[in-house]
Amino acid sequence: MPFDGPTACLSTRAVFVSDLHLGYRHARANAFLAFLRRIETERLYLVGDIVDGLRLRRSWRWGEGYHAIFDRMIDMARGGTRIFYTPGNHDAFVHTLPWWPEAIEIADETVHLGCDGRRLLVTHGDRFCRFERDRNPLLTRGLELGYDLLLAAQPLRAASDGGAPMPIGSRIRGRLQRSSGYIEEYERNATAHAVRRGFDGIVCGHAHAPDLKRIGGAIYANSGDWVEHSTALIENEVGELQVLDFDRPRSVPLLRTDVRTVGGVPVAEA
Repeated sequence: MPFDGPTACLSTRAVFVSDLHLGYRHARANAFLAFLRRIETERLYLVGDIVDGLRLRRSWRWGEGYHAIFDRMIDMARGGTRIFYTPGNHDAFVHTLPWWPEAIEIADETVHLGCDGRRLLVTHGDRFCRFERDRNPLLTRGLELGYDLLLAAQPLRAASDGGAPMPIGSRIRGRLQRSSGYIEEYERNATAHAVRRGFDGIVCGHAHAPDLKRIGGAIYANSGDWVEHSTALIENEVGELQVLDFDRPRSVPLLRTDVRTVGGVPVAEA
């Protein structure tokens, strides 16, 4: 199993992470830095909203650990890791930065070629979100305030999880998203977009809802986030995909792409 032990490392073919939201007070930057220090990979995909420029504009918050994250990525690039950054709606500004390190390749989307020949479109995913597509400034601000209040709720730790505390707000938000049909709509839109363009599936973020499954035969993979969760999507050396929960590594089995995971339990494909 990945990270089987307090200092174990994970060597893999590709790692996809998204929605770190550096600059946001709830960002789990220290956990993400610990994760980066324990992985070795040929390719690292930063799938958007790594830096939260929208929140930094309103209130500057830049911890010392943030520099360590980028230093670690530069070290990985020097060691041979190719790093691809597909900005999201919170960090679109990185396109305009003149001092951006050349070791991190920036593009609105990229293509990951699996070792078995599968072609996966990699993009943040905000274009598939109805709230971003039909953007209303007042509604957007209201949703952000509500999100802040939910994440400020006291953490709850379930004994069965065997891992880090899960904020009550995250659980409430997840249930609201599911009951409103938002997640299912987002997943269908993202997957259909990839299929129309001739890809075998899509890797995205944005929704803060880590998942891996098939929709109509195509692969839908969401790498999750480092605010409510501490998750990444990985591809191992034989092309198997897995959603990895850094807080609860032993609870998530190795997943092939004909199954999905909910709470670490494989269920039938969608």
